[in-house]
Order: sequence, then C-alpha cells, then structure tokens
Amino acid sequence: WAEFINGAVGVSMFCVLSGYFIGLQILKIEYPSVSMKDKPWMGVMNFYLRRFLRIIPLYLLVILALYLFPFPVPTSVKENLGTYLLMNQNWMMFSTHTFDGILAPLWSLSVEVKFYLIWPLVYVFFSERNYLRFTLIMLLAGIAGRLVAGYYSGMDGYANLLLISAIDCFAAGLLISRINLMPEKWQNPASRSWRMLLSAAVLMYALFVFTESFYIETVFRRTAINIMCAWLILVCIRGNGKIPSILSNRVLTYFGTRSYSIYVMHGMSWWILSWIILLINKVSYTSLQLPGGWQYFAMKMVVVLLISEFAYRTIE
Repeated sequence: WAEFINGAVGVSMFCVLSGYFIGLQILKIEYPSVSMKDKPWMGVMNFYLRRFLRIIPLYLLVILALYLFPFPVPTSVKENLGTYLLMNQNWMMFSTHTFDGILAPLWSLSVEVKFYLIWPLVYVFFSERNYLRFTLIMLLAGIAGRLVAGYYSGMDGYANLLLISAIDCFAAGLLISRINLMPEKWQNPASRSWRMLLSAAVLMYALFVFTESFYIETVFRRTAINIMCAWLILVCIRGNGKIPSILSNRVLTYFGTRSYSIYVMHGMSWWILSWIILLINKVSYTSLQLPGGWQYFAMKMVVVLLISEFAYRTIE
C-alpha cells in the first residue's frame, strides 16, 4: 500500500493543484481581482497579500507556540527559529539530511511559498506570450533538478525537498490552466492523446514500484503522478460531472475547507496525544499508555480533527 499511495504522492498532487489555481489567477479565468494582465504590479501585490493572509497567520502561530513552549519539543525550531520564520526549512532539511521531527511535513510549504514568490514575477516580466514555453522548460527543469539534487544529496529522498525538484509539478498544473483556453479538442480528457499519456504514466509508476533505482524514481515517479493529477483536474473541469459531484460531497468538502489546518498540524498529533496522556496520568495518578495499531491511529485522527477544527474557526 505504501508503495502506491503515500505522503509523497499527496505532495506532488498538491503542487499540481497549486500550479493550476495560480494559472487561473494569472490568466484571468477566475479571480479577476488578482489578474496580472491589466495592472500587473497591482495584481502581483494583490496575489502576495492573499497568499500571505491564507498561509502565514496559522503557520506563524504554530512556529511561535513551539518555540515558546517551556519544555523540549521534538523539533529543532528552538535552535532554528530564523530558518522557520524565513520559511527556508526545506533547504535546512536537505542540507542536513534530517527530517525535522514534528515539523518535517512543512518542508513542502517552504517549496510552495518559494514558487508563489517567483512565478508571478516571471509572468509579469516575460508576458503571456512565453507562458507555454516557460512551463515546458519547467517540466524538463524539474526532472533535471532532481537528478542534480540527488547527485549532491547522495541519491536519496532528500533530493525531492528543493523547489527545482518540484517545479515540474507546478508546471503540470500551469499547463492545464492553459489548456482551459485552448480549442475543444485539447480539452477532452477521453481523447486518444490523453489515453496514451495516461497509459505511459501507469507504466512509469509501475516501473518505479518494481525497481529500486534512484534514477528511475527521480525521472518516472513524480512525472507519472503529475500526468495523472493533471488528467484528473481536466476531468473535473471538462468531464461529465460524476467525479466533480463525488469530490463535492459534504464529507470531502469539510476536509477540504480544513485541509490547511490539518496539513500544518498533523505532524504534531502524536506529540499532543503524548502530552494529553501525561496530563491525565498527573491529575488522576494513573499510568495510562498510548495504545498501538488502529487504536493509536484513531486517537491521532481525533486529535488532528479537533485541533484543526479549532484552528479553522479561530484563525482561518
């Protein structure tokens, strides 16, 4: 199961989605107030402000809360506060070959923010005429970036922690946002071209699963995920409505609206759960222990949902 669906797949999918929505904003398909066509620099500042308000308040609260916590925490935030405030934790983890405890998942947020800072400026300076050209270059740059990063990191998973290693994920989403403006024949997810591309993606992913080569993983795994996620987005915007209706049900909508809180806080769930058990033992003079297996997983899920709901209602 972990070979097919795991956190790395989710990160790649999230980056593709981010590229798609940023492409919509830039191309004035949606969110016209953020458009960078008519008033480019006003659009850039508007975009940065919206991203800041969406990302920073909750992130900053979590970082400062852990930094000010009077007891040791399972992360290096107390020693590397500046790195986290500058949102450069992905480089820290890459250079030290260490996933930083309960804040380890936030490396991907660092990559996202760097992309948010760079791409609007690229669009403004090089204009819409070069949009397709730059996104195609980014697709190739992502593969090359992972190979170069892997060479310097010792051919391991830390090669995926840099922006250059994930730039093709964003590019895949940007291309789909552009397809939305192209002739109808390019917008059909059931077309022969898409079927061939999906078949190639499945083969690439199977090749990754059944081999242990770093180069195979670097070239094929994320590329395959990008293709499949791009196709799924296209199905949602050009399909027959069944998949969008499934993804729009109340349960998934609930998790979608709270997804950022869940993402930021899920790494801390076991630590918070340990403190809850410790406090219960202190107050009641008992000796409760954390359970294992599905019971532990269920308790972690409850903790994540509770703190995410609180964060959503009070901050987001």
